[in-house]
Amino acid sequence: MKELLEILNVHSARPDLPYALATVVKVQGSSYRKPGARMLVGALGRLAGSVSGGCLERDVISKGLAVLLSGEAQVAVYDTTDQDDLAFGTSLGCEGRIEILVEPVWPGRPWPLAEVAEVILTERRPVAVATVYQGEGIAAPWVGHSLVLLANQERKAWGLDENHLPDLGADLARVLATKKSMTPSYDLPGGTVDILLERIAPPQPLVLFGGGHDVPPLVQLAKVMGHHVTVVDRRVDFADAQRFPGADRVLHARPSEVLARVPLDESSAVVVMNHHYETDAELLGLLLSSPATYLGMLGPRKRTDKILDELRQAGINPTEAQLSKLHAPAGLDLGSENPEQIALSILAEIQAVMSGRSAVNLREFSRLGPVSGEGSKA
Repeated sequence: MKELLEILNVHSARPDLPYALATVVKVQGSSYRKPGARMLVGALGRLAGSVSGGCLERDVISKGLAVLLSGEAQVAVYDTTDQDDLAFGTSLGCEGRIEILVEPVWPGRPWPLAEVAEVILTERRPVAVATVYQGEGIAAPWVGHSLVLLANQERKAWGLDENHLPDLGADLARVLATKKSMTPSYDLPGGTVDILLERIAPPQPLVLFGGGHDVPPLVQLAKVMGHHVTVVDRRVDFADAQRFPGADRVLHARPSEVLARVPLDESSAVVVMNHHYETDAELLGLLLSSPATYLGMLGPRKRTDKILDELRQAGINPTEAQLSKLHAPAGLDLGSENPEQIALSILAEIQAVMSGRSAVNLREFSRLGPVSGEGSKA
């Protein structure tokens, strides 16, 4: 979502100009970026986003300019499994095959991607998006057309008629539920169509309880990573938006007010870092029963164990499921010492937990066998 917002911000600054949008639609083998990665191209070259680690951008930019001249979308195919393939100027040997849809974005015409982003940000819910990237026969004019499935099962279409594709609705629902993209082909009476199905979610909520000196680096890095950041402190002078210029929301609230004033769901990550024992204890008692998937506590494990013992004595008995989401102390073992390094450690753990990954070294991950299409992504 972060990359998409950057692209839309660039576009909105000059909506009167034509652009080319490049989207990774299919990956076989290893690739630096996965389906859904995007890059906006203007008359002067790349404006926002990326489709690779830098090896494909130059050629994709040239194809984007060609698309603007012809007015016709095209699919660029890069086969990096062949180290002797010099089709785009270099021998990569990345062991992957990447297909990229390059399509024109004309001023004054509806742009589904912009409308999709507006829906996501307004409703704060993920959507599943179907984008046609290749068509034959009667489906040839559909390239670039889209259909969106919202969380409430409502559908919104831009030129794509679901009646022609009876299985598309079920496939979109599957993508929304599994959070995994698909690139199915559908047979039609008069042709075939290839579609990228992807899930696009709003910025991941990160709620930081505490406004001390170690919070600003965490806010800054979290914003770079694309989180929606809320800072909450019980003290008026610490709950000051000027202390956290990058935060989306800074809230003054007592622990007893938190659950009513700070919306949390399964996409939320929470870090308790007040450095005040009674406040942290009260918050932990409340947050353990929240739907947040990640709950981090700063401080030594012995401190958290003491709080948990006191909660049990007070009649609050966390379940195994609730304790499994508790990370105390928060963060990965990176040898962190200063606030910036601690912020990196915490956000790395949140990334791993929310992605369902093990946070092992990629070297060890490779020995276990790479997952198709995952490549070198951490």
